[in-house]
Order: sequence, then C-alpha cells, then structure tokens
Amino acid sequence: MDAYFAKTSTVYFSLAAEVDRAKLVKPFAIILKKENALVRNYTDGAKPPVSYRGMVTYPYKLGIDELTSGEYVLVKLENLN
Repeated sequence: MDAYFAKTSTVYFSLAAEVDRAKLVKPFAIILKKENALVRNYTDGAKPPVSYRGMVTYPYKLGIDELTSGEYVLVKLENLN
C-alpha cells in the first residue's frame, strides 16, 4: 500500500477554492489553520488506489487574539488600497 510514495520524500498537494469574482475586488486575507485534516484512504482496485480527503472548519470571524495565537498562518493579503 505504501509503495506508491516510496520513491519520493515529498508529495505535493494543490489547494483551491471557488470564489465569486465580485468578492475578489474587496480587501481579503487568505488564512490557513495549522491542523492536519487529511485522511489517507486506500481503495483496492481504484486508480489511483490511494487518495486523501479532509476538511478544516474555521470560525465565522477571527480576531487578533486568534491570529496571533500561532494556530493560524496568514498566507496573503489583497486589495488593501
């Protein structure tokens, strides 16, 4: 089962989100939570047989205390002009 990743030390994943274009013209921040939310699944006969799924929940609002707690990472700030 682990032979699929045996020849590499790093497995890259892509992150994506669908956002309404109207929201992208307003100021926004991309924030990630430092939490391992991925679960490894193995399905015999599937192609590929190994898959990862996961989800992290965020509060509706994050204050300065939460952002400076070390639990979150600020990835990008946009449209602050």
